[in-house]
Amino acid sequence: MKALERLFLSLLRPQVQHAQDRLQFAYQPGVGVEDAILYLLHRAHSHLDKGSGTVRILFLDFSSAFNTIQPPLLRDKLSRMGVDPQLMDWISDYLTGRPQSTLMTQAIVGCIRDDREEEYRRLVGDFAAWCHTNHLQLNTSKTKELVIDFGRSRPRQRDQSC
Repeated sequence: MKALERLFLSLLRPQVQHAQDRLQFAYQPGVGVEDAILYLLHRAHSHLDKGSGTVRILFLDFSSAFNTIQPPLLRDKLSRMGVDPQLMDWISDYLTGRPQSTLMTQAIVGCIRDDREEEYRRLVGDFAAWCHTNHLQLNTSKTKELVIDFGRSRPRQRDQSC
């Protein structure tokens, strides 16, 4: 499968590179998970350094992402990106009726100022709608949220040693 993946990526990457998000860290030459973590930490620290802010990071896990791929939907997306029709036929044929498994995790980052979370909540809602449209089901038991907020004081705890 690794050899097939390399062959597939060498054919597909040049055809879809123009449509990739600049924050796409997977399947990029010379880029790895460390780059994604560094980007996330830099963005969080830059926001928090400005003071009176909160960073909310939502880590989402898809349930059986590969098994829910809809070949006609994928074909339509690849067509809009200008992928060669023969390559699209090969991909559709390969994926049709072929159960697979994969681990795919996403993170939504919200840099919140003055407790205004509307944009963050809108991003989460838009992402949930995108998942529904693309037949991706979130694994809620593995979905976690990290909230970093240095602006709020912690509740005082009583000294238990007395």
